[in-house]
Amino acid sequence: MEERRFWPRVRRFLDVQCIDPAGAKATTRVFDLSFGGCYLITAVTPRPRSRYQFFLFLPNEGVTAMDAEVVHVDPDVGCGVRFVEPSQQAADALARTVSAFLAEH
Repeated sequence: MEERRFWPRVRRFLDVQCIDPAGAKATTRVFDLSFGGCYLITAVTPRPRSRYQFFLFLPNEGVTAMDAEVVHVDPDVGCGVRFVEPSQQAADALARTVSAFLAEH
């Protein structure tokens, strides 16, 4: 299978609170993180292309809010999401966090 990722990813477990389009909240874990998106571990199977509001708990940055769209679903396991037009503040916090994780390797 061809690699489609544009950004390097880091394997880290981070907490995230997700709010679905109906306003339901759930806290789950991020497994892979990149500048462009992440993989969520979740038993709930979201619909592809559905959008969520994210509150990602980044080390040394605190809570970072952004929107995300589901791009890949593994039923009963998790899903891949891409970040949708993050604010400059969120993008900067994400870039610092991912860069710090990458520097550890």
